[in-house]
Amino acid sequence: MSDPLKLAAMQIIASVCTPTYFTQPQLWQMMVFQKVQLSVKYGNAPGSPFGYADYGMVLCGTESNFEKGYQFAQLASTLLSQLQAREFVPKTLLLINIYLRHWREHLRTTLNPLVEAYERGLETGDLEYATFAIAFHSYHSYLVGRELTELEQEMATYGAAIAQFKQAVPLYLNQIYRQAVLNLMGRSPDPCRLVGESYNEVERLPQLQTDHDQYALFQIHLNKLILYYLFADYPQAVEQAMAAEQLLLAGATGMLVVPVFYFYNCLAQLAHFSQVAKAEQQRILKTVSENQKRIKAWANQAPMNYLHQYHLVTAERFRVSGQSADAVEHYDQAIALAKQHDYLHEEALANELAAAFYLQNGKTKVAQLYLQDARYCYGRWGATAKVKDLETRYAHLIDLQSKRDGTPSRETLSTSLTTTGSTETSAFDLAAVMRAAQVLSSEIVLERLLAMLMKLLIENAGADKGCLILETGGKLLIEAEGSVHSDPITLLDSIPLEDSDGISRVSMAIINYVAHTRESLVVNDATQDSKFAKDPYFLNHQPQSVLCTPLVNQGKLTGIVYLENTLTTDAFTSDRLEVIQLLSTQAAISIDNARLYDQLELRVQERTTELTQVNQQLEQLTTELQRSNQELEQFAYIASHDLQEPLRTITSYTQKLAQRYQGQLDEKADLYIGFAVDGATRMQQLIQDLLTYSRVGRQKLKPEPTDCNIVVNKVLRDLRVAITENQANITVAPLPTLEVDPTQLSLLFQNLIGNAIKYHSEAAPQVHISAIEQGQDTKYWHFSIRDNGIGIEPQYVERIFTIFQRLHTSDEYPGTGLGLAISKKIVENHEGRIWVESQLGQGSTFYFELPSMPS
Repeated sequence: MSDPLKLAAMQIIASVCTPTYFTQPQLWQMMVFQKVQLSVKYGNAPGSPFGYADYGMVLCGTESNFEKGYQFAQLASTLLSQLQAREFVPKTLLLINIYLRHWREHLRTTLNPLVEAYERGLETGDLEYATFAIAFHSYHSYLVGRELTELEQEMATYGAAIAQFKQAVPLYLNQIYRQAVLNLMGRSPDPCRLVGESYNEVERLPQLQTDHDQYALFQIHLNKLILYYLFADYPQAVEQAMAAEQLLLAGATGMLVVPVFYFYNCLAQLAHFSQVAKAEQQRILKTVSENQKRIKAWANQAPMNYLHQYHLVTAERFRVSGQSADAVEHYDQAIALAKQHDYLHEEALANELAAAFYLQNGKTKVAQLYLQDARYCYGRWGATAKVKDLETRYAHLIDLQSKRDGTPSRETLSTSLTTTGSTETSAFDLAAVMRAAQVLSSEIVLERLLAMLMKLLIENAGADKGCLILETGGKLLIEAEGSVHSDPITLLDSIPLEDSDGISRVSMAIINYVAHTRESLVVNDATQDSKFAKDPYFLNHQPQSVLCTPLVNQGKLTGIVYLENTLTTDAFTSDRLEVIQLLSTQAAISIDNARLYDQLELRVQERTTELTQVNQQLEQLTTELQRSNQELEQFAYIASHDLQEPLRTITSYTQKLAQRYQGQLDEKADLYIGFAVDGATRMQQLIQDLLTYSRVGRQKLKPEPTDCNIVVNKVLRDLRVAITENQANITVAPLPTLEVDPTQLSLLFQNLIGNAIKYHSEAAPQVHISAIEQGQDTKYWHFSIRDNGIGIEPQYVERIFTIFQRLHTSDEYPGTGLGLAISKKIVENHEGRIWVESQLGQGSTFYFELPSMPS
């Protein structure tokens, strides 16, 4: 290698590589600038580009190294131009365009460089890289959605050249993909098996398996996955996906087939979702979710290639999960993005899946529109077999659409246009009509729809003026008018066909004829037509040509299109009439949908107003309730606080009475004094608990990192008298450190552990305290305090957390009935929850959950 070339190679290494790879510069020199003579561990031929499979990460052609890979591509291209190293062009162009470019640029940008690599390889005698480049050009062309008829002819030509150069690996790559194209074109007995003019998997598979040619096997399974999926054999598609996935790393790292595989694998799994058991459904959702992360990463780097795929998989995932509203949004985004970035075949697929979704949800009319677009896109792609597949599987929808509105099939329309005009003009008109129909079907706001429709009708009919008349309340009213001499279209406020003086704005004779017969009418030469020669409108305005066609949907007259050409006779030819009739059919449907949308929007606004009023009332009630609660808490606090002093006096003096006069009075006096002392003591405890309950609700939390082990140890020390008296055995598993209010947490544990000791059975109390961390996206700690006490009957497990709720008398178990209510408030203050599981006589387990420490 020359010194300048070596220096340039080292510059690439220094700019792009990590330190690990920088220690092996000779590897890069071999990779990019010399013919690699390496044996590939996966069984591919030495020296082939698939020998670079292990170095896909080195070339940065994976989702984890987009930016470095793209830097490498740019630097390598710059280096080639600077050094004018013709012998390295095929190698470098091939590697950049199969490993790197599609991660950042539209896939179509790889096509011309791969042809250049082929041509340069032929010039320099580098037949290996030349033939690989043109083989990759063919399958990139297929996967970007090029028209299949043209592509198949091109692949046949290139395949013959590759065979002549005796390059086996690129030859079978070309043959496999050409056979997939032939299958889609209907030139194979079975559209899902690679058996036909170009390739025969039945003959080739045994040898490939014997040779362990994993790359070829992967390509076969990938193509069969796509074909089985497109032709709705979902179990077989899933089987092919499983086989392909096992071979994915055997030479495909960094290549276009990686995202293609994950895209179709996700779709196949979701299509098969309803046919499998629940456990398998959960696995599918998990797998799709993981794969979606990959597709999302690729879409972030190259939205023009992968964003529509991400939205389509998302739509299907929402479909199987029953989230219909979200699915609708993502189907439409997938269609729009595929169309925007010229992925015709995936635009067709997105429309087909949307149609199936709407059909599944009982929306036949909407499903027909999407199916119509899918059928058209597949036809433009050249996938004749797929068009027939749709017509077979959805024959009832296609027949229903044709009977309902008289829409001719696209094949019939194409033939008709071809016979009435030149081939080039007719093909252009058909494409224009379909684009116009798609535009109309996508608009749902009535005002915008009318303006758009008027503009499209004038442009496609050859008219210089016209108006759109809609049926409203049994009357025909003009809603929009336009002219080639004025822009924009004028939207009218539902004006009548005749003014107050009886002067017509259109030919009433023609309007009445079309409204009555519901048939289109063309007047080629208004000046010579005897039927309308005396029409007042014709006498006043003298139009040369008139076209009038009804808008009919589901047998109902929606409106009328009235168009004129004031300069030329015979302006409205038969092919233009067919165009207008097709547009009118779509227009009738779109107008009905837009009107329904307007009605729905009005109802939504009314409902929104009602809900707003209800929400305002709720907010007012909530505010009043909060104020009432605050006043109640304030009252409880003040009352409890003010009661303490006199109660303390009563308690003190009753205790002195008991001490001084116990036994000196009669038995009744001793009993009465005992009642007074006991009542005063219990009242004092109740007031203390009320103050605590009020304080927990009034005071702001003071969270800080708190070791729960320390808190529990302190509580156990405070409870040591009760523990000793009841011979309780308390065990504590390791507890976490949380961001909590330590004072409130201590009170929580004191209440729960104290209850576990207090409500013991005849056996000595056994109490175990533990905690485990749970949750996926949001982590929390799940605490449990388990005892062997008397237990709780199931009907009382909710009541015990309510203030003053007791299940036993104070003689049986002392207490105020506030401990668990306080505990509940503490847990809820920390955004957690508390509950109990118990059976009478078998102990209880109190659970509560608190958020984990923020990371």
